[in-house]
Formats: sequence, C-alpha cells, structure tokens
Amino acid sequence: MTPLSEIAERAARGTLWHALAQGTVMLSAYVVAVVLARSLGPAAYGVYGLVYSLLLTVELVGRLGIPQATSRLLAETPGDTSRLEATGFGLALGVYLGLFVGFWLLAPELARLFGLDPASGSRLLRLAALDIPVFGLFFMAVHVLNGHRAFAREACAQIVYALAKAFGILLLALLGASIEGALLVNVAGSLLGLLLLFRLLGRVRLALDPAWLGRILTLALPIGLTGLGTQVTTGVDLWSLGLFGTVPEEVRGHYVAALGIARMPNLLAFVLTAVLIPSLARALAGGEIATARRTLEASLRFLALTLLPGCVVVAIEAEPLIVLLFSEAYRSGGPLLRLLILGHGLANTLFVASTAVLIAIGAQHAAALLALLAVPTAFLANALLVPVLGATGAATAAILVPAMMTTAAGLLLHRRLGLDTLPGLLRRAMVPIGGLALVAAAIPTSGLWLLGELALLALLWPPLALAVGLLGQEDLALLRRPVRTRAVH
Repeated sequence: MTPLSEIAERAARGTLWHALAQGTVMLSAYVVAVVLARSLGPAAYGVYGLVYSLLLTVELVGRLGIPQATSRLLAETPGDTSRLEATGFGLALGVYLGLFVGFWLLAPELARLFGLDPASGSRLLRLAALDIPVFGLFFMAVHVLNGHRAFAREACAQIVYALAKAFGILLLALLGASIEGALLVNVAGSLLGLLLLFRLLGRVRLALDPAWLGRILTLALPIGLTGLGTQVTTGVDLWSLGLFGTVPEEVRGHYVAALGIARMPNLLAFVLTAVLIPSLARALAGGEIATARRTLEASLRFLALTLLPGCVVVAIEAEPLIVLLFSEAYRSGGPLLRLLILGHGLANTLFVASTAVLIAIGAQHAAALLALLAVPTAFLANALLVPVLGATGAATAAILVPAMMTTAAGLLLHRRLGLDTLPGLLRRAMVPIGGLALVAAAIPTSGLWLLGELALLALLWPPLALAVGLLGQEDLALLRRPVRTRAVH
C-alpha cells in the first residue's frame, strides 16, 4: 500500500501554495454565496446564480487551453522566454476581447433563451461581461507565474483576488445588496488581482510571435477541448431549468444554493491533479510504469478517505446543512443538495480528475473526446428529465452524465496502467463509510448542533478506516512529523 505521505511530500514542494490559494478561493466563494443568498433571497439569488454561471463558463471555456499551454512551455524552456510570454498575453487578450464583444451583443438573446426577463436580464449579463477581459488577463498572468514556478507569488495574487471579492460582498451587504452590485464587485476583485500580478511580473508585453504562436496553439487544442467539455457539462443542469422547463425563481435559488455546497469537493480535484499530473508525466517519461501505477492507486485511496465519506455525510445531512448555511428560506433545497452532492460533488470531481490524469499519461485526445461527448449527453439527459421532474430531473442528470464518463475514463486508465487494486479498495471503503452513514443518520441535529455532529463524525472516521486497512500507520506518521519542504523562489 503506497503511503499517502508520498503524495503529501510531493504536494509540499510547490503544490502546497496551490492548495492554500485554491482553499482561499473556495472559502471566499462560500462567503460570497452565503452572504448573497441571505441578502438577496431565493428568487434574486437564483437570477444572480444563473448570470454568474454563464459568465464563469464563458471565462473558463474561453481560456482555450492557452494559459495552460503557455505555462507548460515556460516550464520547459530555458533562457529568455519574453517572446513566449508576450505571445501568450497577446493571444489571451485577443480571445477575451472577442468573447466580451460577443457576450455583450448576445446578451438579450441569452436572457430570453435562459428564461430571464429580456430587459433586466440583458442588463445584468452586460454588467457581468465587464469582467471577461480583466479575468482573462488575470488568468494568463497567474499561469505565467506558474510556468516560472513562482508558486508563492502566484498564490498571493489568487488569495488577494479571492479576499477582495469576499470583503467587497460583505461591504455590499452592509450597504444594501443587489445583483448589479455583486457583479460589479466581481469585476473589482479581478481588477485588483490583475494589478497585483502586473506588479509582480514587471513590464507586460503583447506580441504574436509566429514560432511561439504555433507551439502554443498545438499544445492548447486538446487542453482547450477538454476544458470546454467539462465546463459546459458542469453548467448544463442549472441552465436547463430555463431551457427545458419553467421553474419558479425561488426553486432556481434553492438549486443555486445547493450547488454552492455540492461543488465544494471539486477543490480535491484541483489540488490532487496539481500533484498527480507532474508526478505521472515524470514517471512515465522515465519508463517507470509501476511507479505511475502506485502513485495513481495512492491517489485513489486518498479520494476514498476524503471524497467518498464527505459526500455521503453531506447527502445524509443535506437539509439541516443548507438551512444552517443559507437560512430557513432555503430548506426546500435539501432534497436537491442530496442529489447534487452525488453529482457535482462526487461524480463530477472524479470526472474532472480522470480527464486530467488521461492528459498526464499522454491520452489527451481521449480526454478531449470524453469531455466533448459529455456535452450532448448532458443536454439530452436534461431535455428528457427536466420537463418531467423539474429541478429534480436536472439534479438527476448531474449524477448520470459524469458517472458514465468517469466509468469510461476509468476503463481507459485501467487499459493503460492497470488498476487491479481498485475493486478491493472500494470493498474496503464501503464498510467504514456504511458505519459512518449509520451514525450520521442516527443523530438528528440542526443549527449549530450540526457542527458538533460533523466534528464527531470526523473523529470517528480515522479509527473506522484504520480497522479495515483503508488507512495505514505509515499514513498517520505524516501527522506526527513535519513535512520537509524546499523553498520556492
């Protein structure tokens, strides 16, 4: 059994900063979600959630893999990389300016398509669009620092970006929250983060060097297509509430609130892939297939120790949890959260992580194909389920589609690396998780008492995992000694 300490040791060498930044971004996102949900109420919060979901999908899909490709080339290129950086920035600016213009012009049609009031909806979408070029340059600058392995500076910029949005929303709530104000705070947060990044980078140039242009685009294509598929698939269920049915605005607000909790485990995919991708790529490049297999198996055990029990507990405590975070007005979102934590929390986290692993082992075209195939599958599933089951149908589709794609990705990974220990791992995990679920179901709590119950479950989990061999003494050793780190410059 590969110790989890091996993953932690690798994470300490650079990805520790990545985890800190992503954790801050996630925590700040929850502050924003909770404050806005309580301040706006379910109906207005549902409108904000839909507008922000469309904006975020455009911004993330609009990367087209360019920042990630630039970062990888920077890491691989010795010597002067100024022309490479300038080409990356030039490409990013051109793409995001084009997206901004397109989003602005299509705002009235998008509002009608997704069930928003044409006048107010298009105004909100255009306010949101102001963030597109700013966020695009911010994201490129983050990846330039990442390519230079300036992890501390990269993390600091992301932390400032996240905290600026959180404090801006808190201030807005004191002055009187509105959807328009929340969207403008989002723009201000991106701008503040970008200004800090420009100061850290020094002079930023724009260029389109033909030699670097071709290399960036060639590398970016499969990454961009994979991102397109995973990001669109993630948003389809929320959009379908307006595309394929007429769902009351309050129900959409409940759905957005449930999504905010359900997507929390996605952080595990971001952090884990930051460790896995370089580790797997390095091992396979050296012909060390056994090492790559052990690394992947250890990562799967990490997910069995964290992702599976976490999603099961949230599913059991869905109703009191959503009330605790978002207020009594969102109680009806409990049944939706129960489904969405299994869809967005469990299945989609595994889907995103598995496509990233496929890219790491050189199967980027397979990853892109699976991600793109997920898009029409998701639209079809929602078109069939939402008219009949409403929001419950959308949440059900959010489970089925990523679960199917994760299964397909798992079969591909098994063919490439062999994962013979996976069935045994799942069997070992089911027993302690079942015990944890029984305890959670047997203790009915609400309000702040729920926090005490969750703390108790967290204390019970390690002994249960130890009893079945899911957790080993060598893993616990990590908690008894400091992790050795290298300074990051």
